[in-house]
Amino acid sequence: MTDVLRHSRCCVLALLSLIAALCGANDLPIIDNPCATALLASLAQTPAFVERTPVHIEGKPAVRLMIVLRTNGCYFDKGDSGCTICNYKQHAIDPRRYRVNADNLSAQLDLALQNVDEKIEQIDLLTLGNYLNQSEVPLAFWKESMARLSKLPRLKRVVIESRTKFIQESNIEIVRSALRADITLEVSIGVESSNDYIRNEIIKKKLAWKELEKAVDRLAAFRDRKVVFQAYLLIKPQRLTEREAIEDVVQSAVDVAIMAQKKRIFTRIAFEPVFVTHDTELEKEFLAGRYHPVKLWSIVEIIKRVYEHPAVKRNPFVTSIFVGMSDENLSSGRKASSCSHCEAMLLRAIEAFNSTQNIGTFSLLVCPQCRPEGEVAMNFKLLPESMSLMQIPPDHTGSAPSGISAVIRTADEQTVIAPTAALNQTLGAKVSHEWRAIQLEGTWEFSEVGIISKITQALADSHVSCLAFSTWNTDYLLVQESQVLQAVSALEKLARGY
Repeated sequence: MTDVLRHSRCCVLALLSLIAALCGANDLPIIDNPCATALLASLAQTPAFVERTPVHIEGKPAVRLMIVLRTNGCYFDKGDSGCTICNYKQHAIDPRRYRVNADNLSAQLDLALQNVDEKIEQIDLLTLGNYLNQSEVPLAFWKESMARLSKLPRLKRVVIESRTKFIQESNIEIVRSALRADITLEVSIGVESSNDYIRNEIIKKKLAWKELEKAVDRLAAFRDRKVVFQAYLLIKPQRLTEREAIEDVVQSAVDVAIMAQKKRIFTRIAFEPVFVTHDTELEKEFLAGRYHPVKLWSIVEIIKRVYEHPAVKRNPFVTSIFVGMSDENLSSGRKASSCSHCEAMLLRAIEAFNSTQNIGTFSLLVCPQCRPEGEVAMNFKLLPESMSLMQIPPDHTGSAPSGISAVIRTADEQTVIAPTAALNQTLGAKVSHEWRAIQLEGTWEFSEVGIISKITQALADSHVSCLAFSTWNTDYLLVQESQVLQAVSALEKLARGY
């Protein structure tokens, strides 16, 4: 009987230790228990998450296998430090209770690779932290994992991720040398946002933009050996409105694209819609009603705008755009969503875009519930170019400037509206700079009345002055650069029927 009780007590203590190790319950005592050690050792041989998703590789649809290895967690996510949105330590094992070693990681990889078939052309080997940090992932496993993956004949791309401090040329050399030469090594960095305040004050990434550029420089040193860069960009961290989040991530993608061209390194832009994880600052905002995950319609807008932006579309170093929709079983359903009528449709469309990079995938999306057909015509797009107005002599003749432009001629004068960079300002008697154009998406019949009036009234109610001009199919508004955010907010409310 005593042995039975002793065994029962051992099992209970083992279970408590396992729960503490997974939940990061640092206030619970460390239990020196052989049953607990055995349970944790078994858990350490099981990957945290494995998933197959579509991806685009070398101009063709392919399949990606995402493997999240169970480690002791990210070195940065300890105590009160760490990013405010992240809680991947839910999947990690407390190192005080069990230290995950190279043999454990090899067993996890064995288990995950059972999902490989002839369709898998990309493997993301993720680690709840930093693959290139030897205190998280042993050096021996770097070499072994790359050697294992090199044996997969159809594999074209391997993705790892790390904070910038571990992206050193010596580390890249070790991993690159261990991987088959024809397989691309893609190193991902959590850029999150190009806005310093959002990245470092809201998300608390503690990443200087100059440090990011230095890390990308170190990657670019291996450009001739098929080493490329992937930038993770977050969609809607806390304390941003829906519109502010859209504008931030679009600008961040543009800034990453510009950096890629400057550094001459092939780059993928990976959007990561924020989901709510437990025990984070983000969750506190969510529970207080001050935060809601991004809408799927907003993700579609982001993809379309970034895809069509000249800094991306004409950039030979931006190879593709990807949207990571997995919550890795961490959100409890608190993630990007839409209404019950269109959510599945939008998720399929985003997945299809990831595979094909065909922006036409989104052209016919309409929802009668949350995006009624009458409201689709009220969508708008803030164009990236800085615009100017210029008065020129009435008798001047010449071709219209390139880009979106308009020439208004009377007997007394001509006024040209065009991108600032396209204007020949030596012709102008008067020039007004710092305007932005807002395109009203949709086509209206000439018989329809009151549309422009409704829009300009919404802007007037927000104390935004504007200048409207039209083509046969489309209407445009010019607003002062200083009033862009007010204008965008007013039009968003109008489009949503608020």
